[in-house]
Amino acid sequence: MKGRRRFWGGRFLLVAAGGLLPLLVAGIAEWNLRRDGFQFEPWRYYRRFGANFEAEEIESYAKDPDLFWRFRPSQTLRTWWVEEATINRYGFRGEDFPEKKEPGVLRVLCAGDSGTFGWGVRDNESFSVYLQEFLGRRWGEGKVQVVNAGVPGYSSHQGLHVLKKWGPRLRPDIVIFSFGRNDHNPTAWLTDRQRKKIPRPLVELQNVLLRTRLYQWFYMRTTLYMYIEHREKFLGSRRETVRVTLSEYEENLRRAAALCRDGGADIVFVPRSQQMAYIDVMKRVAKETGSRYVDLEKFSSDRGIKDYSLGEHPGWPAYKRLAEIVGEEVARLKTP
Repeated sequence: MKGRRRFWGGRFLLVAAGGLLPLLVAGIAEWNLRRDGFQFEPWRYYRRFGANFEAEEIESYAKDPDLFWRFRPSQTLRTWWVEEATINRYGFRGEDFPEKKEPGVLRVLCAGDSGTFGWGVRDNESFSVYLQEFLGRRWGEGKVQVVNAGVPGYSSHQGLHVLKKWGPRLRPDIVIFSFGRNDHNPTAWLTDRQRKKIPRPLVELQNVLLRTRLYQWFYMRTTLYMYIEHREKFLGSRRETVRVTLSEYEENLRRAAALCRDGGADIVFVPRSQQMAYIDVMKRVAKETGSRYVDLEKFSSDRGIKDYSLGEHPGWPAYKRLAEIVGEEVARLKTP
């Protein structure tokens, strides 16, 4: 009996040691990487790839199964492309606000990319803030609330998911929908719609693991390296496409208009693209769905507005002027 206990005790210790050994090895590797100053630099690949490499700034962003990337909530963002930005508990730019809309308040949801977010400008210099001020002067302070749901790098595919997720929760009265610049960005093999959806538990596990140097090292040298540098070998082709094809873009706009209509909101399309074909599609969809379209071509002599419509980041004077142009269109739709 004593010999049997010794036997099973020895087996238990062996199994326990075998289970702890990988953790010990991983711990040593993590310590060595931190000691050597290893830095997570996926943009070395993404700059050649043409994708949204800033979304791999893991201190600011988290991965998402539907949106691909989203801001980590409740943070003050400081990075190379914006001096300082307040990210609220919803993962949007701006201060926190009650999810339930207060009676008598007209809520405007701005869905867009880095132009809507306010790339390179301070919190009080974004398009959304200027739109809040403009409508506040028209309708009275406290009677309007503008929510900035813009995220750098987002396409109309991601914007559609923003509306699906946040439309029923925030119940906006008006939606500003401004996408296109990232839609025609080149990508390898798959469009945004074709990307395989990863189960949420696996995505959240990756968000945790990406906090470790060991997984960052592994991620850079396997997933990114193989896909970016050797996609022909692994995918069987070097075919390139765009993130959102023209037909997918049209469908995204139509679905966005339908979502807003079903949710009791008006949608205002604001063009933002370097390719006229995408702008023409937006203009046509707006007409056919009975939606508002802000024709920025009328203001082409204004350099800042033209830069915005081409997908650039023109700075606060242009955002302020854009807010006036879009605000005039919004003011015709609703009265608080």
